[in-house]
Amino acid sequence: MGATRYRHGRTLAPAMSVVAALVLGACPVEDDGDAIDAGDDGADAGLDGPCVHIFEEPVLHIEDARGGASDEPIAEIEIWDIEIDDTPVDPEAILAQWHEDDDGLEYDDATGRLICTIPCAMGTQAGEWSFSAYATGYADEVVTASARYDEHEGGCPSHSDGGTRIDVVLDPE
Repeated sequence: MGATRYRHGRTLAPAMSVVAALVLGACPVEDDGDAIDAGDDGADAGLDGPCVHIFEEPVLHIEDARGGASDEPIAEIEIWDIEIDDTPVDPEAILAQWHEDDDGLEYDDATGRLICTIPCAMGTQAGEWSFSAYATGYADEVVTASARYDEHEGGCPSHSDGGTRIDVVLDPE
């Protein structure tokens, strides 16, 4: 049995090749230096360099926000006290994970909170999310969501897509 070479130049025993590729983040390559095709359509053939994971979209989308009693639409909510799997996460770190001009999410330096203009989307880390949400005229509410991607495709590069969609309902003050 031969060994598999990885782009970073190390040669590994076959039993360790898959685990090491995942841990080291490398693309398998053939002896001639060309990347081994990870897909069935040849789209990944000839890749050069480290293997990357591509997040096609954020993991958590707030599609709608409404007042509980009135069903009145809420255009903007403040988000803070974010935790993923019971671990506190800085709001700015959420923006570092994923932020585009059209994701509806901004950081407010004065309050240290995220401002979500509905709809908004955030993060790439799957897990059990919880955060506090507030809108003018409404009471603070703790929102929980099991944020996951519906689609995962391995290979080199790999990708995740289809984040979780939720609605936020806030009660009047």
